[in-house]
Amino acid sequence: MSDKVDKQNLVYDKITLMNNLSYYVSYSRRYTYPDDPNLDAIHIHDNYEIYYHISGKASFFVNNAVYSLKPGDMIITSPGDVHVYIPDDKTDAEHFCLWFDKGCGRELLPFLSKDDYCGKVSFDNDDIEILKTIFSELYNNREDTTNLRKLSGILRICLMIDEKAIAEKNDSSVIPPNIKEIVEYIDRNKTDICNMSEVAEIFNISISTLNRWFKKHVGLSPQELLNAKRISYAKKLLDEGKSVTECSIWAGFSDCSYFISVFKKRFGITPYQYKKKKIGAKK
Repeated sequence: MSDKVDKQNLVYDKITLMNNLSYYVSYSRRYTYPDDPNLDAIHIHDNYEIYYHISGKASFFVNNAVYSLKPGDMIITSPGDVHVYIPDDKTDAEHFCLWFDKGCGRELLPFLSKDDYCGKVSFDNDDIEILKTIFSELYNNREDTTNLRKLSGILRICLMIDEKAIAEKNDSSVIPPNIKEIVEYIDRNKTDICNMSEVAEIFNISISTLNRWFKKHVGLSPQELLNAKRISYAKKLLDEGKSVTECSIWAGFSDCSYFISVFKKRFGITPYQYKKKKIGAKK
């Protein structure tokens, strides 16, 4: 047998995926309803999130769209995405959440960078039970569950999502077109809007109508959405090394004290504490 190897028959590759993979998983089942005071309405994370809906009459606001949820639906969000869980009625809500750190999320969820990804993927029949089993194993974290099995479960979830995301090109948002137009306007002009009366005037409606529409279809007020968009942008600026004052001005807050107050209410720490924590984590 010859010692020579025909290099045309070899494929060289190097996979750097899973370098220091960190993940977090949570499970929740509880009774909730519209205007539930115990429900944290607005979410803005530093991580990638996979929300897996098991039961409950609800919708989800993300990426300026609203999606009705049915069992087996997933919402996948990137760091900084403003997203809101909206109970549609009194309901027994059940779900899993899986988060990845920024470093590996881009590798695990590559479809998020595609322009035609709509924010939601749907599973049915056998896939629902398979996913529930995998999420349960990750959440229960039994002593006999090896790291290899955990990694296998995470990769299988991401592969199933990737295959569905490629297949599902349609945008199934249920937000009315006129309200979506206003949401997108607020997003585009978040740093320049002075007040909501200005927005209402541009769209030739009253401020009370604007608030009523948002409450019904978006799950939060237009001012709450504006603040959330600004806070998300301010966090991005803080991550880039900008000062608290610069972030306040560039994100559209006319008063730095108000910016600090809104930021602390949302995240439990001041912008300065957040920035200091980020700098410490990089050392």
